[in-house]
Amino acid sequence: MERKSLNDMRDVAKTCVAFANTCDVDGPPGILFCGVRNDGVIEELTSNVVESIQKTIKDKLSVVYPPLEYKTREIRKSERRLLAVIVPGSAKGPHFSGAAYVREGSSTVVANEELFSRIVDKRDRKVREILKWKDQRILMRRYVTSPAPTQQRNPWAYSDARVTDCTAEWLQLEIGGSDFSFALDDVRVLGRSPLPPNWLQIEVPQ
Repeated sequence: MERKSLNDMRDVAKTCVAFANTCDVDGPPGILFCGVRNDGVIEELTSNVVESIQKTIKDKLSVVYPPLEYKTREIRKSERRLLAVIVPGSAKGPHFSGAAYVREGSSTVVANEELFSRIVDKRDRKVREILKWKDQRILMRRYVTSPAPTQQRNPWAYSDARVTDCTAEWLQLEIGGSDFSFALDDVRVLGRSPLPPNWLQIEVPQ
């Protein structure tokens, strides 16, 4: 969340781009409140001023590429008006209004090379799905070749693991207290386990 007074509308595009690049696609959106000072005091806005702010925001965000998805909502509080610009996390990013921006705590900052790479990685559907489970337990399965051709048994071995990181190239897991890396191209995301606790289920090479 960020507040902007009418005298400080210069960084609207930068802030909205940072929200789109940083918020989770399936998580809460970023919200920019226009017509509110940093101390929370709502400024005096007439309906004409609200319309003017909406036009200003539309003009400023028109330069963003790829185009941003956003909504504006007029809010009335204590007989005063303010405008909320709602920007969800984007799967079409990274977005640019010049440099690439992300949120770092309560501030908007220029993404360094590592952060920029991670924004690009989020475009990959597999990466996005796995990163939802970062630092959480998942169910891992791998195909195990039977030592005896005539032996009848389930060829799949299952174990739980903890996701430590995932990029466009590598999946990093903690398994039994040890760290392992798998090429992401060799990993299959199988969806939620059909049995409780309904963890994410993945398949890794043997």
